[in-house]
Amino acid sequence: MSFVLVGSAAGLAAQAAKGYPLCEVGKIALWLWLPMSLTVLQFSAVALFCHCVTPNKVWGWVLYIALAIGISLLSDLTGVDHVLFDYAFVELVPLSDFNGQAHFWKNNVWLQLHWTLIACIFLLSAVLMWRRGVEQRLKPRLAALSIELRSATGLALAVVCLASLASGSWIFYHTNVVNSFLTDGGYKKWAAQSERDLAPLESWPGPANVALKLELDIRTKKATATASGALTLENRTNRPLTQFILNHGSIFLESASMPGANLKEERKDYGIAVWTFTKPLKPGEKRDLTFNSSIDGNSVASENPPTAVG
Repeated sequence: MSFVLVGSAAGLAAQAAKGYPLCEVGKIALWLWLPMSLTVLQFSAVALFCHCVTPNKVWGWVLYIALAIGISLLSDLTGVDHVLFDYAFVELVPLSDFNGQAHFWKNNVWLQLHWTLIACIFLLSAVLMWRRGVEQRLKPRLAALSIELRSATGLALAVVCLASLASGSWIFYHTNVVNSFLTDGGYKKWAAQSERDLAPLESWPGPANVALKLELDIRTKKATATASGALTLENRTNRPLTQFILNHGSIFLESASMPGANLKEERKDYGIAVWTFTKPLKPGEKRDLTFNSSIDGNSVASENPPTAVG
């Protein structure tokens, strides 16, 4: 934490030297000092537990380092790089000059809550297994653990375990169910499959986008946006076109229409739609594609929240 405080002071001094009058210490404390303090406490809880269950300080550090390395290697060995598998993980919250942290702070609040509850489990477990009297061995303390669990500390441990299970379930639901989640291996498989599926479409000739009329309504507090307008397409090839590909990406296309054209196929997993011209688009001809679309960026606790609106 001392490095963070010194770095913050140096940053404030550099800003003042360059003529920036606002220190904004409150934002630095809320966005940097508080999360860093929680992370330090979370790792300190693990270190305390490791020293509690080992015979001396050396073995305590050995166990702590082994746990730290094991947690970091867990995703590599299992192939599951999930936020819940990375102890004390928090996301880098995108910042905006217009909207601050927007709604993205909610992701880290839930993650910090979950990891703080897990840290409390380590702390309460350390209290239950604390060395009492002259007995230093671990086995007798484990044997007496059933009695210790009936105490107020044991009851508190049970409550914290249930709370951490609830927070973890909430994070898992919003990460894997509400939002799309892919492991690194899953993303590579998806990318390879998309190349196989979309490669034949690469050689298709298509019309050019020559004009766009757009009405956009952005609601930054709700992290949503709606858009309606018309996209003018022109055939700049030397032959009639019978089909074209509309690439809308992650934007939800609520409706779209074009005179003399119909939607043939939509691939939502790739964010594209294949349209066919019932009346071929002649060379030099223009037609308007009218559309209504929306973006909902108000996702919570996902690993990679959308930042198009925020």
